[in-house]
Amino acid sequence: MFAGCSKRYPLTPVQPWADVYGDSLCFFTTTTDPNGLKVKYVFDWGDGSRTTTSAVPSGETIYGTHAFAVTGIHSVRAIAINDKGFYSSWSAPLSFRSSQPPTAEDSIAGPERWAVDRWYRASVRVTDPDGDSVSVKFIWGDLPGATWTPFVPTGTTVTDSCKWTVTGPQSVRVVVKDRGSMVACPDLRKTVTVSPMAVLWTNSEVESECSPVLGTADGHLVVCGVYYDYVWCVNADGTTRWKLPLDPMSARFAPSVSADGSRLYVADDNRGLTCFDVGTGAVIWRLDQQPGDCTPVLGPFGQVYVTREGDLTRVRDLGDSARVEWTYHAGRGSCTSVVLGAAGTVYGVNYGGEGRRDAGAFALDTAGALFWQDTSHMNKGGGYRSCPALDSRERLIVASAMDSLVCINPDGSLAWAAEATLLYGGGISVGYDDRIYIQSESDYSLYCLDSDGRFVWDVQTENFPGYEDNLCVLADSSVLSINSEDYITCVGWNGLVAWEFSIWDSLETAGRRQGGHDEGDEAPTPAVAPDGNVYLCYDYGLCCLTIGNSGLAPTAWPTYNHDNAHSGWAGRH
Repeated sequence: MFAGCSKRYPLTPVQPWADVYGDSLCFFTTTTDPNGLKVKYVFDWGDGSRTTTSAVPSGETIYGTHAFAVTGIHSVRAIAINDKGFYSSWSAPLSFRSSQPPTAEDSIAGPERWAVDRWYRASVRVTDPDGDSVSVKFIWGDLPGATWTPFVPTGTTVTDSCKWTVTGPQSVRVVVKDRGSMVACPDLRKTVTVSPMAVLWTNSEVESECSPVLGTADGHLVVCGVYYDYVWCVNADGTTRWKLPLDPMSARFAPSVSADGSRLYVADDNRGLTCFDVGTGAVIWRLDQQPGDCTPVLGPFGQVYVTREGDLTRVRDLGDSARVEWTYHAGRGSCTSVVLGAAGTVYGVNYGGEGRRDAGAFALDTAGALFWQDTSHMNKGGGYRSCPALDSRERLIVASAMDSLVCINPDGSLAWAAEATLLYGGGISVGYDDRIYIQSESDYSLYCLDSDGRFVWDVQTENFPGYEDNLCVLADSSVLSINSEDYITCVGWNGLVAWEFSIWDSLETAGRRQGGHDEGDEAPTPAVAPDGNVYLCYDYGLCCLTIGNSGLAPTAWPTYNHDNAHSGWAGRH
């Protein structure tokens, strides 16, 4: 008849712990009763006083509060009593020191706007008047599972992160405690607007008026660029990896990165062509005698093409050194860019000058011999006036000074010509189905033509650029454009504006320079990573923003992702 008597006693409660409930410092504990009876608890505060709680179901966590009249160390313990009046043993004591609670700075650091499904970081500086080490619990809205961070020395800035999976306003607040278990709930709350796109970070240590490029270091993505007299590399988290002077160089064009992402090529009119190690910034080799005024164009097997004042030169990267293989003199004009065909054919444009008859498009074989040259679309204002692009049929597309867009077959014959008044230099992109996207300087419109040069649609907004840039064709067929006010516009396949985004509005930066980039500056083309992150050289440095899971389309120009042959078809099978 005495079988099972021991089960009438509640189990010993767990050691009490201190936390904040509402705005009060509370002490929590819990236990279970083997027979499932309700349990009430007695808290012994260690100062001669006790508090008895009401009965709660077995296994439910309970709390008690107490104001300690004397500062110092107290042993707080608890005992459980079930509905039958049977007592448990006393819990292990919590050594609690009543003292001054820790305090937090008057704000939680972190962006006001963020993107969905991206890790958000918030931080707060915590101090303890008694010099105790401190810990913080970040409470992310209604998300469960908030935990205490490890204890750190007083005065430390503590950081935690969260990934919101829904858009809209979200909140974060903090609870702080010291090593003596004093807990405080500062009146701090930060509201974060979560949307599909946002600026993830900015880096003001680097600048560029050219497009950034994406490389690889230690197996991770990095972003590289040049700004006149220095070259730089930034990690994917926004920290500067390295920044090196180029004096007396004066780099005016975007660099290029090798296919494996490990080598950075910079062409400069003063110092020549330089190859840097992307991971360290070390100079691998330099050709001082080979100046260039261009973005280097890279082909297979270490080919590097540079242009300057009508001369096109092919350089061979030999690993730890380089050599010049041949030079083609396109004329006395300006030859600033080439594109490569799948078989190695080199297509270029010599812009010439007023009244110049050597202005025109040309094609060379791999040895630098001329295949064909077309000068039929020159006029008194010069010949061609944009960087060339290739479509999937290896047709050369370039803007003519005769207010037309010209498409030239691989054999040099004219495929078609379409009216295209005052195009931006470099503003030609090729998308899916060889659709052509161009921007007009005359009416600030974005135009779409089909593969035969026929008009499909046009769209005009006040946020299209006033300076030249290249349009990015994204994997979802939309087109991305950045203007000189650091304003991004995305136009869908159907010609409708999908969204518009202001970098400055997202940053909410009071120090914005009126007018965006300096007068005469271009709006650099962004670099779009496969995960949808966009790296952009804006008015005060480099920024990373997310536009969703949409990298660049696997099409031809532009290729700042980067197919550095400036042709999405070079080397493809």
